[in-house]
Amino acid sequence: MSSTATASSHVGVYDKQMGNMRLVGSSSDALMFTKFYKTLLVAAPQFCSKYAEDVTALLEERKEQVFTDPLPPVTASTATENEVYAARTIWKEDRAVVQARRAAYATNKNAIRNVVLGQCDEAMMSKLEEDLEWTSRNMELLYVLDTAQAACSFVQSNHHPLVSARAALKDLINCHQNSSRMLEFKEKMVSKIKTMELAGVSITFGTKVIDLEKKKHPSQTEDELQKSAFKRFCGLNWLGNATRGGNDVTNNLKMGFLNGDDRYPESIEAAYRLASTMNSADPGTRQPTATSLAQTRSQGQGRSRQMTGYRNLSNRTGPSKYNRCFRCGQGDHHVHNCPNVADEWGAESDEEGQSFDP
Repeated sequence: MSSTATASSHVGVYDKQMGNMRLVGSSSDALMFTKFYKTLLVAAPQFCSKYAEDVTALLEERKEQVFTDPLPPVTASTATENEVYAARTIWKEDRAVVQARRAAYATNKNAIRNVVLGQCDEAMMSKLEEDLEWTSRNMELLYVLDTAQAACSFVQSNHHPLVSARAALKDLINCHQNSSRMLEFKEKMVSKIKTMELAGVSITFGTKVIDLEKKKHPSQTEDELQKSAFKRFCGLNWLGNATRGGNDVTNNLKMGFLNGDDRYPESIEAAYRLASTMNSADPGTRQPTATSLAQTRSQGQGRSRQMTGYRNLSNRTGPSKYNRCFRCGQGDHHVHNCPNVADEWGAESDEEGQSFDP
C-alpha cells in the first residue's frame, strides 16, 4: 500500500492509474504533494482524449496554455482564383485544428481535475472546501492544484497570511537532510520553496548580492536578478543543510570565492549535482571538481593556490600529488614556498591573473 494511505482507509477513484498515490487530509504534507504531482504528470495522458500534450504542458509550466486562431490569409491582387482558394483552405484547416485543440484542452483539464479530487479523502476535501474561493473556482484545474498544494503545505487562504508566511520561512531554513537520500532531500527543499511562494513570501536582496548577480547575468533586469539571487540562495541553503558532501562543497566554494572565483551554484539542482559528484567519488582518489580551488583544466588538476588541501579545506593538509604547487605543479611544496619558475600551465595562469605570488 502507498505511504499516502497509511493514515486513512480511503480508496482513490483512480488508484490504478495513479499507483495508489492519494491526498490524505490527516497526513499528506508538502513533500507528499510533490510526489503526487509527479505521478499525476506521468499519468495525465491516460485521462486525456486528444492533444494530451497541451494539458501536459499546463502541468509542467503551471500556467494556462493559449490557443490563437490563425489570421485570414492576405493574398496579392495578382493571385489567381485557385491560389486564393488554396490559401483559404489551408487557413480553414489550421483554424479547425486550433479549435479542436481548444475544445480538447477544456475537456482534458476537467478530466485531470476529476482525478485530483478523486484521489482526495474526505479530510482533504474538507480542507479544500475551507478555501475562501472554493465555491466560485472549484472547476478550475490550476486553482484546484494550488489549493490542494496549499492545504498540504498548511498555507490555506483562511489562515492569517503572516502565520503562514512565518511557518513557510521557518520550514525552509530548518529543512535538513538528516537520514534522507540526497534526491529525496532535494525534492523536500523544492517543496518548501513552493510553500513559500504559496504563502506569499519573497526575499529582496541588497546591492552587494545583486551586483554579484550582474556579473554573471549582465543582461538581466532588476526583477530577474532578484529571482536569480533567490535561486542561488536556495542552492546554498540546500548545501548548508545537506549532511553528505555539503560541507566539503561549501568549504571549497567559500575558499574559491575568497580567491576571486565565484562558483556558487545557481539553483538547488546545480547544488545537488555538485554534492552528488563529490559524494560519489572515493575520498582517497577523488579528483578536483569545479567546486575546488584547483583549476578545472586537466593540466591544473590537483594544484592548490593556497596552503590548504582541496579535498577537505577545513583541514590543513600538506603538499601531495592531490595538493600540488599552483605555479610549478610539483607535489613537495605549496605556491608560497615555490622556488621554481612557473611551468607552461602556471605561466599561463599568471598571465590570466589566476595565481598568487608567494
